[in-house]
Amino acid sequence: METDDVTGTDALLSIPDSPSVALPNRGAVNAERAVIIGPKDSGKTKLLMAIHRACHIQVRGQPSLDFASRNEATHNLIRRSVEIMMGKGRDLGTQRGEDHEFDISEYSERDRERGMPPRETRHFHLKDPPGEALFPSHVGKELQLSKEVVAVIDQGRVASSIVLCVDVSRSQTQIYRHLPRLLGEMVTDQLIPQQHSWVDIGRRILRQPTSYTPWTLPRLACERFLLLLTKADQISDIAFRRLRKAGKYVPPPGFSYFRPIDLAQQIAPIAQARAVLGVEVLNSIKSVLKPGAQLAVGISSAGGFDISGMPFLNKDGRPIGIEAMSGSEILRRWLPFGVREAMLFAAFGAYSPTVQRVTVEHLRSEPACDVRIATA
Repeated sequence: METDDVTGTDALLSIPDSPSVALPNRGAVNAERAVIIGPKDSGKTKLLMAIHRACHIQVRGQPSLDFASRNEATHNLIRRSVEIMMGKGRDLGTQRGEDHEFDISEYSERDRERGMPPRETRHFHLKDPPGEALFPSHVGKELQLSKEVVAVIDQGRVASSIVLCVDVSRSQTQIYRHLPRLLGEMVTDQLIPQQHSWVDIGRRILRQPTSYTPWTLPRLACERFLLLLTKADQISDIAFRRLRKAGKYVPPPGFSYFRPIDLAQQIAPIAQARAVLGVEVLNSIKSVLKPGAQLAVGISSAGGFDISGMPFLNKDGRPIGIEAMSGSEILRRWLPFGVREAMLFAAFGAYSPTVQRVTVEHLRSEPACDVRIATA
């Protein structure tokens, strides 16, 4: 598998430091608005296709999840995903905006075994717009506020979760050109609590009047923003083949055989984002988030890997080596990568090895020699 337009394929050397999913304290929320954005062919629709499959693959150390489709568009998407993964169709992406509704429920392993009701259920209203409308690919073409784009902007203004999909194997010019304008259109005036001084705190204790005035700033209303780097299967496979071709294929200690999935599991999401997009993009996103909003970077692949550890799809999005398999065997071998963890964050704000929290340290610009560690 070869490609000429690959960036960040060697940012696979920093091992994520999160050993397991960290579930924060959460309050029950019945319904949430969400929007998924990204350029054309960035993997938005494939991500949605894989959610049903990914949620029902239970992972040790993570909560159990259930997925339930709630409208016709989501039913059709699941059906299309089965056809594509069986080699009977092809993903043409989102040609027009679609609205999806589905539930994601979370259980503890013990409650699931006892047949108890879920600890939480999120009912999602998620808008999937065509990427070309939001991120025009033609040089010199600007973002046009068409009916479809305005609908996405309106959804973004009230969304609890925003997911930005970025294909790490492509040029990021469209992100640089159009993301600031798009996020700028989504911001609304948000009340920002003023920080109290020790004098104000003392006055409150003494029940004296304080000069408390909240600030109003233009910020996104979302509680969670996920920068999701997609198609990890493809960059891992490219790196794997380059290592073999260069004669540098040496399995690390403890591995008798090293596969693309093993490379994918070693990708540090934030280091990869800094290498591919630069710290400036992370800072531009952070600058429009309200205080307390969560910003995370994830790595994923909707096509994922075969149970052998090799990519399930080729670079054209078609299943590999399924000619002699039955339909049930094909689907059994399909393992989406990082999709489950992405939905855990989007729904519940949980971090994991493939979805990591962006901190102040990650937003600092380092000397070029230090930044190159992720790409050398």
